[in-house]
Amino acid sequence: NLLDASGKVLATANGLSSGTSAVMPFTATSAGTYYVEVAASRASGSYTVKAQYGVKDDYGDDAAHATALALGTQVKGALELTSDKDAFKVSAVAGTTYQVDFTLPKGGASWQYLAGVSVTDASQGYVGARVTYDGNKAIMLFEAAKDGDYYLSVAGSWQTSTNTPYTLAINAIAVDDYTANTSTTAHIEPSAPLHGAINFSDDRDWIKVHLDAGRTYVFDLQGSRTGGGTLDTSTTGSY
Repeated sequence: NLLDASGKVLATANGLSSGTSAVMPFTATSAGTYYVEVAASRASGSYTVKAQYGVKDDYGDDAAHATALALGTQVKGALELTSDKDAFKVSAVAGTTYQVDFTLPKGGASWQYLAGVSVTDASQGYVGARVTYDGNKAIMLFEAAKDGDYYLSVAGSWQTSTNTPYTLAINAIAVDDYTANTSTTAHIEPSAPLHGAINFSDDRDWIKVHLDAGRTYVFDLQGSRTGGGTLDTSTTGSY
């Protein structure tokens, strides 16, 4: 803990760790003497403690201090501390699918646990995204349900080293015809087939259908091989 002259706790390292070290960031509002308190309730032994100048945070931590990110632009950033978060704001159009590319300098089986990106909407509601990995890059796809601002939050974990660099970029892929959630406008009936499109790799369309209890249904997906469209149905399917 960091204490002032009265013993008041100003900062704590609880929950902030980097490898085997505890890290405690603090910005003093006034010059003076402060006190670092080292304590362990369930352990004993020697330790080393040091104070050093921190690195100024490159980007704001929340939506109120988010940095605007234009489509097609790549930014370079760093997670200065294990607790650091970098927030970016993007303007999105309803029905459009966006691809977020997040790259760390380290590859390997566990690199993706070092840091990650989450997506929220203007009301700070979580937006689901599909994630795949290509080497040291995480590729995220999400669809904007409404016009407006969306927020990308880059955050580290307890495994993140201090000053971990990264790159982040976002691009609009395509305007999707049908969403992959319950708000979809797609609907089929036994007497009324539906025509749609897989607009990009990993696109998913949800289609509403009413089913009666006790009846057996057969769902037939047609594409290029049967004249029902251009999609190669041998490499896809319905779920």
